[in-house]
Amino acid sequence: MTFSMHKCVFGFVLTFMFFGSCSPGKEIVHDYVGNKDGKYDGPDNKISGVVRKLYPSVIKIDVIAFYKTWVFDDDGLASDDITDFELLKIKSVVNETHTESVTGTSVVVFSDALQVAMITCAHIVNFPDTVYQYYDKGKTRLKSVSLKQKQKIYESGLPGANLIKVVASDSKKDLAFIVRALKNAETAPPLIPLVAGSTKKLDWGSEIYVLGYPLGKLMLTKGVVSVDKSTERRFISDALFNRGISGSPVFALLDGGDNYEWIGIAASAASQTLKYLEPDNENYPDSGNIVVKKKQFINYGITYSISIEEIITFIAENSMNIKNVGIDADLLNSILRTKKKN
Repeated sequence: MTFSMHKCVFGFVLTFMFFGSCSPGKEIVHDYVGNKDGKYDGPDNKISGVVRKLYPSVIKIDVIAFYKTWVFDDDGLASDDITDFELLKIKSVVNETHTESVTGTSVVVFSDALQVAMITCAHIVNFPDTVYQYYDKGKTRLKSVSLKQKQKIYESGLPGANLIKVVASDSKKDLAFIVRALKNAETAPPLIPLVAGSTKKLDWGSEIYVLGYPLGKLMLTKGVVSVDKSTERRFISDALFNRGISGSPVFALLDGGDNYEWIGIAASAASQTLKYLEPDNENYPDSGNIVVKKKQFINYGITYSISIEEIITFIAENSMNIKNVGIDADLLNSILRTKKKN
């Protein structure tokens, strides 16, 4: 009896499945509301058009600093003797010249027939004048002194262009206002086509975009904002950060449409420092002289950006220096706040 009941139930299920599969179906048609342009789409189909307008105003800059270094023997040089330049030359066992270089990103905020002005991060364009290395943790025995001889800042890809000059810089804000004189018949890059927005409109989950030159390649990356109450001058996101992206414009979409606004520049990422032991002279690893060296690693996904409000304040605070190169800082801030978007 039990077997027959199972067989009847099984037959009922098969019958139900058979009729269900053979019943006439309805074709479901989804209306596509995007732009049918024959190209692969992203979450926002209008972002490609925004990037095309924006990237001519995003400039890659290269900075190179020339140093002369004096190295001293194991006895070192007393800290009090650092200011005696002649003593540096006498007591040094080696003196050499070398260069340090870095690549970054800048944003065009002004341009006319004579010059172009940009905002970037101060740490890109400000190499230290003097670098010290010590034999001991107490910094009583000096190992070497490096003095900056000169520094050059130039726009990447324009070897014949005029050098870039730093007009104003603030290491605490990590902002710099830089200018480059244009040569005859040179076309000036356009100023950023986005109106200055407000970071007060950012909230948990707000999406932002960053356009810059990480590792020297023009790239667009996207991030999600987290509310960081520890600072009002910067905001934090999970946008990917790599060397070269410092100074890149950060922008966001306000209330849909194509209403993108400039809300700041990418500045730094969280990092950690690894200390390790290494022979002082790599060519002679058995010399017995072991030193502690440091290497910094980026913690990807924690990116700090300087707010547009801080940029506006920085321009206002340095208005005299900016006006001295023929740019009205007050008018510049007004244009960034109120100009119409292209």
